[in-house]
Amino acid sequence: MEDSDDVPAIGEINSTLELLSHPSIGVVDHFEEGYQLLTDSENSVRLVRSLGDVVQLPAATNN
Repeated sequence: MEDSDDVPAIGEINSTLELLSHPSIGVVDHFEEGYQLLTDSENSVRLVRSLGDVVQLPAATNN
């Protein structure tokens, strides 16, 4: 997110956490208390970038 005032919707956050907790990615794990990061931030960024077209930025809007 480029603008700190641009907060994602709860559904977007949940979808992202589900993707990151998928066993083939394994960046986070879901526990009763919530989600826990399973790797360091540098490795997390590398893993997410390796997903390529799976992770897409939202289309720019023309105002």
